[in-house]
Amino acid sequence: MTFVDAIKSTMSLGILVGGVLPSWTHFMFPYTKRGIKETESYMRELISYRLKNLHENRHDLLSLLVSSNAEQIAEKSLTEQELIADVFIFLLAGHETSATTLNWMLYELCLQPEIQEKMYEEVTRVLGDEENPNMEKYYELTYMRNAVQETLRKHPPISFIPKLNKVKTKIGDYVLPANTEVYLSSYQAQHDERYWKNPQVYMPERFDPSNENYMKQPSGAWIPFSIGQRKCIGNRFSEIETAMIMARLVKKFRFELPKDDPKMKAKAWLSGHPPTEEILTLRPSGMLVELLARK
Repeated sequence: MTFVDAIKSTMSLGILVGGVLPSWTHFMFPYTKRGIKETESYMRELISYRLKNLHENRHDLLSLLVSSNAEQIAEKSLTEQELIADVFIFLLAGHETSATTLNWMLYELCLQPEIQEKMYEEVTRVLGDEENPNMEKYYELTYMRNAVQETLRKHPPISFIPKLNKVKTKIGDYVLPANTEVYLSSYQAQHDERYWKNPQVYMPERFDPSNENYMKQPSGAWIPFSIGQRKCIGNRFSEIETAMIMARLVKKFRFELPKDDPKMKAKAWLSGHPPTEEILTLRPSGMLVELLARK
């Protein structure tokens, strides 16, 4: 099994099998069990290699974690299993979710070239010939930031968010006993017509401060990164990362759905409701995009 296959297996059914279903059911998922085992093996090999080659100093998050852990005394250092868990979270939270958001953003820009051109005008005006923009430039990309937030609203990468109710709680007419598992639907909250006008329409202007409905929704109406004290710690990094990657792409290319591919011209793709696949995150399935170099 390749690393990619192992990761796909782990991120699809693996989370359900390993984290939710009781152990006696695991025999029914041999391929998923193998994927989990091989993913763990790949990560163990990666950590082992980095430990043996600390002198390489790659200047990435994993190297910092491994080298810092190696300097700790035994009582305070992380175990190998804890390091593997951290590496998995880096892979999941740092790559999969942002990549899925970029997928959906490219798709929406293909459907609405006028938004794409408005984004291009802003990027060329703000960035010019600058190849390594700083945070000040990021904050000047207001339309781009609005588009990232709108993409996260219409297409939240994580469709449900697990929570654990620690104490007995009453919500409306419902009483939840202590230690009840609760699942928040980010998709439902972010498509609720009580809080979002025409929720199926992709409109970056929703998040423009000049919009009359800006910030009038309750805090729980936009939760792509969850909400409360357990909110994703990397939410700001994800938004910045997505915006700056897309800025570089928009600056150099125009995006279109392939004209010579019948599948991409099918009604489902052109309607804004393409086929999807869920490998932990929900993303368009089999999407093809043409990158046309800007002159």
